Amino acid sequence: ICEMFKNGTKHYDNASQMHYLVAGNTWVGYEDTESIRAKITWMGNLGVLGVMFSAIDLDDFKGT
Repeated sequence: ICEMFKNGTKHYDNASQMHYLVAGNTWVGYEDTESIRAKITWMGNLGVLGVMFSAIDLDDFKGT
């Protein structure tokens, strides 16, 4: 995914309010501050009482 950030094309999907990268015939969706904020706002409007993120410790925070 880090290589895709360097060489891929970034896109934004309005319907899901989420970003994704495309490199050749490969794509990957990802979250950033903007998409997480939109989802938290949406969940708050629904009255959801909690949110779960899975395996956040596996994220590459340094971009390596």
